[in-house]
Amino acid sequence: MKKILAVCLAAFIALSLAACGNKTENGTTASNKNGVAGSVVSDVSSDLSSAVSDMSTDIIDNESELSEEKSEKESEKESKKDEKKADTTTELTTD
Repeated sequence: MKKILAVCLAAFIALSLAACGNKTENGTTASNKNGVAGSVVSDVSSDLSSAVSDMSTDIIDNESELSEEKSEKESEKESKKDEKKADTTTELTTD
């Protein structure tokens, strides 16, 4: 849960950086007037967006793997319980 919240906050920050540019009268952003600063901001923003996307994909993959492992362990426990019941029943019927 904490990881999902962290990814959401990182995505929010990335989108905020990308969306917050000072508009001038002719519609261009102030960072675009600066040239280098504008390209750095857009590079950082795109890198951050791709990193957030990768992180969220990894988190989703890890959660699905964990849920699969959990269901496998539960089915193994059920199988062991069934085997014990069968053994107990066999022992009782042979006595």
